[in-house]
Amino acid sequence: MIVMVCVDNQNGMMFNHRRQSQDRGLRRRMCEIAGNDDGKFWMNAYSRKMFTDSDTEGTHAQLCVAEDFMKQAASGDFCLLETEDPADYAANLEELILFSWNRDYPADLHFTLDLSGWKQVETAEYAGSSHEKITETHYIR
Repeated sequence: MIVMVCVDNQNGMMFNHRRQSQDRGLRRRMCEIAGNDDGKFWMNAYSRKMFTDSDTEGTHAQLCVAEDFMKQAASGDFCLLETEDPADYAANLEELILFSWNRDYPADLHFTLDLSGWKQVETAEYAGSSHEKITETHYIR
């Protein structure tokens, strides 16, 4: 599976059971990435609430919702992981796409996956709808 995760400057992911931030442009970008291979784009109901029809319009992303989506996702499927640390699923990850807000937010859930065994293969920076700079970094094993 290919996991997408959003983090702040300190690798924070959530605070008080809520996402730190969101960005309309980033949601659209996630759907474009997942739709390139007509792939399934898995997430839980909490994450699904932020996606609108305009986020997926013109993409081939198939949004799939399940609370145990990390168990249901198959090889090559895309997953948006917001509410759990990807380190808990390290053995099943094929690729990681890390989106950085390039800001500091309060956090009580952090990204702790050790990336020393991963290879960075692509990095891009762009403006989102509410963030001046979002950094997108792709890692493979």
